[in-house]
Amino acid sequence: MSTAPSTPPASGGLGLPKFAKRKKLTPKEKKQFNAAAAKAYLQWGASIRAISTESGRAYGSVHKALTEIGVPLRPRGGDNHPRD
Repeated sequence: MSTAPSTPPASGGLGLPKFAKRKKLTPKEKKQFNAAAAKAYLQWGASIRAISTESGRAYGSVHKALTEIGVPLRPRGGDNHPRD
């Protein structure tokens, strides 16, 4: 069974909430961001880097948010060991 990503919102973005850089999120904002980031990552196949760029949050913050709520992360991409 394939988990092919469905299409993100028609606006072209991932529909993530935007926050000021380095802003400490309130519990409500954190819950909202975590849910939106998980949806973008799991349903639309967005990378952590893409989520970070669109939301204005640091890569590490996005990674931590996803792992805190138990989202299984994909392995790093690409085969870096070419076959003979």
